[in-house]
Amino acid sequence: MSYIGQEPGQGQAERFIFTATAVTDTVTADSDGRTIGYTIGQCSIFLNGVKQVIGVDVGVGGMNGSTVVFAEDFAIGDVVEVIALSAFSPSDTVSAASGGTFSGAVTAPSLVLTPGTAPGSPVEGQLYYNNADNVVYVYNGSSWGQVSNLTTGGTITSYISGSTTYRVHTFLTSGTFTPTSSFSVDWLVVAGGGGGGGAYDTGSGGGGAGGFRTGASHAVTAQAYTITVGAGGAVGGSTGTSGGGLIGGTGVNSSIVPVSGTSIISAGGGSGGAFNTTLAGGAGGSGGGGAHAGSGGAATSITPITGEVTTVQGYAGAGSSGNNNGSGGGGASVVGVAGTTTAGAGGTGEDQVMGLSAADSYTLLGNISAGHDSGGARYFSGGGGGGAYSTVSAGAGGTGGGGAGNNNGSNGSAGTDYTGGGGGGTGGGAGTFLGGAGGSGIVIIRYAI
Repeated sequence: MSYIGQEPGQGQAERFIFTATAVTDTVTADSDGRTIGYTIGQCSIFLNGVKQVIGVDVGVGGMNGSTVVFAEDFAIGDVVEVIALSAFSPSDTVSAASGGTFSGAVTAPSLVLTPGTAPGSPVEGQLYYNNADNVVYVYNGSSWGQVSNLTTGGTITSYISGSTTYRVHTFLTSGTFTPTSSFSVDWLVVAGGGGGGGAYDTGSGGGGAGGFRTGASHAVTAQAYTITVGAGGAVGGSTGTSGGGLIGGTGVNSSIVPVSGTSIISAGGGSGGAFNTTLAGGAGGSGGGGAHAGSGGAATSITPITGEVTTVQGYAGAGSSGNNNGSGGGGASVVGVAGTTTAGAGGTGEDQVMGLSAADSYTLLGNISAGHDSGGARYFSGGGGGGAYSTVSAGAGGTGGGGAGNNNGSNGSAGTDYTGGGGGGTGGGAGTFLGGAGGSGIVIIRYAI
């Protein structure tokens, strides 16, 4: 049976002490004249500090609740101690002002803990409810440990929406999500964005956004789930000679992979094309943008799992018309913009996660320092903008962390970390110029508590 504090026995204890003034085998009152009273079967009897066995040392003929009869006489000066236990009653209350300790086993339909922070000078066995993370903790004598909501992994925060409290596990780096029971979660998996292409003397393509997948009511069980947060693709460089641009790197996949069951994998963003033998943007979660007369990279298709909100994880990068200007990489919600007489912008990302409205998504994501804000919404997986030749306009990064392209011999901008944004392309001038690196991905898991 559950109890609070030590368990010396069931109920309240009352002590009777009798010091013998004559040789006898019977005790009916203590040395203060108080009549002995006990509940049969709920008392302990000691002689000179040694506990007596009822039915052997005392009470051979039985116990009557008011008299203790020993099997043998005890001597003058011997001390008899009777500890009588009585049933717990409403009088066993402890005032909030003075505190105190219950004795015995206590049962109740519920226990209400006042929300707050960890008490000072705790004692072993002490409980408290932390209203910052909505978790009950117990003190083990040296540290506090959770006794509720034992699911671990990532950075754990909580927030309230309406009458429901949600716990959020945010992974900015790879780790392990470990539930201790079966329940349903909502989820977001964003891969690393592709790197923008490099250049020597002409514009390059922007990197494609990292794959964007999200869903609700996904069943998890008590097992370890390996969480991988993909890195962004590397910058595209140059050989240092005319037309010697190098494509950007492909972003790294992000995933939720259980020991057994369904895995969720988002593909890294495609590389931005460059003016060399690889004009085309690379394929990925979203495709990279093409360089001069190069085609855009394709988006990797998915088979949605049960409860998944997304039907595609991204869109294709745009192809270039051949005017030495790069095209934008694809974003989570739209294709990149083609490079023509100016460089093309990266495709816009997505602002609705886990099937929530944009406003509710923002409330959720306001608990973490990730994402790209725009108009009261938080976006992920924007494509990188294309790089431009000479002084013409470069492509803007797609909303959702996409890096902007650049022109006139300037490096492309990096995609924003934790958004899966593609890196921007570079352009113009005689020299080695780098595309922007892709932004790293993110994994978020939430559930009601």
